Amino acid sequence: MSRMCVKGTIVFYGFSLLVIAFFGVASSQPCLGNQPDFSIQYSNAAPSFVVSSANNTCSCPGGFYGAQIGDGSKLTNLTNQPEIVALRAQISTLESRLALVLSGSGGSGGSGGSGGPCGPGALGTPCFVDSECNTTALLRCGGPYMRCLGDVNATCAVDGHCFPMLGCRSGRCDLMPVGHPSNPGSSCLQIKQQRTDNPASGVYYIGTPVVAVVPVYCEMTLDGGGWTQVWLQDSTVNYVSTSIPYIAGTMLLTTASWTTMFAYANENNTLTNAWKFGTPPQFWSATPMSAAGTGYDYVKINATAVPSGTSVVSVLFFSSMGWSGNNCDGSANSLLGGFCLKSPGTALQTGAAGVSGFPFFNGYTASIMPKYCPDSSQMYNAVQCSASRRLAVLVRGADAPGSAGPPATSCAQIKALNRDAANGLYNIGGTQLWCEFYTDGGGWTRVYYQTVFDQASSTIPYLNGTSSILAAASYIMFAWSDAYGMLSSPWKFPIPAQFRTATPMAAGGGDCAQSYMTINATDITLGTSVTSLLRYGPASWSGSLCDGACSGSYGIICLKQPGVAAQTASPGYSTFPFFSTFSISGGDYCVDSSQSYSVTACSASKRFAIYVR
Repeated sequence: MSRMCVKGTIVFYGFSLLVIAFFGVASSQPCLGNQPDFSIQYSNAAPSFVVSSANNTCSCPGGFYGAQIGDGSKLTNLTNQPEIVALRAQISTLESRLALVLSGSGGSGGSGGSGGPCGPGALGTPCFVDSECNTTALLRCGGPYMRCLGDVNATCAVDGHCFPMLGCRSGRCDLMPVGHPSNPGSSCLQIKQQRTDNPASGVYYIGTPVVAVVPVYCEMTLDGGGWTQVWLQDSTVNYVSTSIPYIAGTMLLTTASWTTMFAYANENNTLTNAWKFGTPPQFWSATPMSAAGTGYDYVKINATAVPSGTSVVSVLFFSSMGWSGNNCDGSANSLLGGFCLKSPGTALQTGAAGVSGFPFFNGYTASIMPKYCPDSSQMYNAVQCSASRRLAVLVRGADAPGSAGPPATSCAQIKALNRDAANGLYNIGGTQLWCEFYTDGGGWTRVYYQTVFDQASSTIPYLNGTSSILAAASYIMFAWSDAYGMLSSPWKFPIPAQFRTATPMAAGGGDCAQSYMTINATDITLGTSVTSLLRYGPASWSGSLCDGACSGSYGIICLKQPGVAAQTASPGYSTFPFFSTFSISGGDYCVDSSQSYSVTACSASKRFAIYVR
């Protein structure tokens, strides 16, 4: 294949005949450029088609036009006129005749040239291997459409003349810095780390082999830089949606990001009210505005104000629903949509002022304008969003373990790699398991979670995919959990051999005499420890207190008072979980070991959970 300069017209007669005539083929001047598109345009003003170089960068003498020798596939790019549609069956004939003319077989003017800028292997011609290109002109075969393109130092006019990752500088192809359209980065963090020119905040280009190159805003100075903006509020848009997406082309970053930042941005993308925290797994696949679906959710995070460095561990509330009251959180109400950071220690669904400075963006599921952009310590409508104060969501890091990227081996591994990781479901060895990062130093993997409150089973198993984690664990933790993974009454102790292969509800096999062990248990909340007898298994007991004479099969877990003999009914020890009646129908109970077994029935807001580390 080669390129040359030709002159001619395509004459249109009626609706059924196309005649092509080329004159004076073979220009004395070379055809320059790499645009292979050959354009034929239909004119309403006269009954003719005119060969045009409007989409071609060939530089030819007056009256001549650039053309591409080949199978003529480019000639199908015709104006979509009704006449053209009717004559589509005859286009193949036109293409074949044009190919003959340009090859020198169908008219005067030679073969189209050999060598030179428009000979075989010229800039822009199709190819399969480098040897098909004019290597003397420093051309190589490549690019998304396999064309001969300029290597380093080849002559060029635009970036498109150069090989991927190269661009045109002062008429020569040269390596472009990462973040340039010709050399996109994988993220703003990669651009920050690889460039040595101290890149400023601004628009850069990112992309991957499977994602198109897209421009993104990179925050390169705040908190060390490398932040990719994945969502920016348009203050003129009346968002009324529970499914607001991330910026197109950024999902590969959000699905495996290590850290998220919320901030308010002005017209110049200068950030205020900036807070960073470990990305909650819920935000990997959906924006904070959409992650709760049509409801609401909570996640415990370690949030750090930027740049002050002030940190607070608390609960992030995010919702597509409204809430009662004017402050952060409250009971569910009509649609409004909002998120904010609750003050530490504040109960869920309790309206109270949240953490000062943390963004409290809301109103995105209601038809109200403008939306609201206060901070979490203020009333929801204290500050209106505007062009100078609009929510921005940024992420950093794109290969967080346990995410859509690489799986983790345990929650402890994730904690060791990312101290700010948020509680949630992570990919642990190919299984989605809940990680607890804010109790007793974190790194706990949940291996049992009560989802049925009348289990009626003496063989309750651990969660799937946890056997290797149990085999390697050093400690086990009992606690009460709510539906959002918030824990109460957590106690830990060295994991007994019996509990590595069977849950405490199934171990012992119903043999009451084999359902006791001495443990050294630590109250994580108070930091105090006690050595006493643990009663466990599907066997039953007499009376309503922790332990008693063996009788039947009800199922019991509780910690006895130190010094009290086995099968002796008495109040158990403190707040250690007393989980019972799980072996029979009639409902399960979740109380402290010091209480009577039936004081509180298990429910979605108080259920038994087991973790190991």
